[in-house]
Amino acid sequence: MKKYYFILLCYFCLQYTNAQKCIISAAANDIVYRGMASPIDIMVEGIKCKNILVKVDNGKIEKSENCLFIYSPSEKKEVEISVFKIKKKDTILVGKQKFRIKNVEIEIVFKNKFNQTLKYYNDSISKDTLRNFEKLIAQVNMPNGTVSYITLIVLSYTVLIVRGNEVIYNKRFNTNMINSELQTILSDLENGDFISFNQIQTNVKGFHNNSFIFILK
Repeated sequence: MKKYYFILLCYFCLQYTNAQKCIISAAANDIVYRGMASPIDIMVEGIKCKNILVKVDNGKIEKSENCLFIYSPSEKKEVEISVFKIKKKDTILVGKQKFRIKNVEIEIVFKNKFNQTLKYYNDSISKDTLRNFEKLIAQVNMPNGTVSYITLIVLSYTVLIVRGNEVIYNKRFNTNMINSELQTILSDLENGDFISFNQIQTNVKGFHNNSFIFILK
């Protein structure tokens, strides 16, 4: 089974007919996160993984490997996961568990050529700092100190540069890197220029990040 580096919290439920133990476990307590796939481990006492059927009352759940399932939430605030064992041509409910659905907290930061992580939002910035930007990265803030199991990727972003009342540069980049073209543009800026990194898109569906707005000093 694929390993996930997080604190595993388990929920136990009983089959109504023969008290057969069932385990439904998720990464962060009883919470799954909207906009991303969440791993759900499911085990039923005495039943092989291939004989387990899982249903949800919203969103989508798919079997990954062994007894690991991947759940993608909908826009609702809660999901109930029901677990069945397959016996011949019949399915028998062995347990169910409710999970809350929450928005994930994502932060976009810059990483420079010295592998330092820099958090800038609306601030003045020096030319030396700006031209050392190497890429944009996304990181997730998990509650209660839980280690994130989520891989986040910045897919694209737009850069807008204004000098005085004139837009001198406006381009979208389908990467998280600050490429050579943009490096040259940033190196040629003048004091007072307005720089915006905006429309940042990640691999998390529905995520919208506020613009980063800089004034060169």
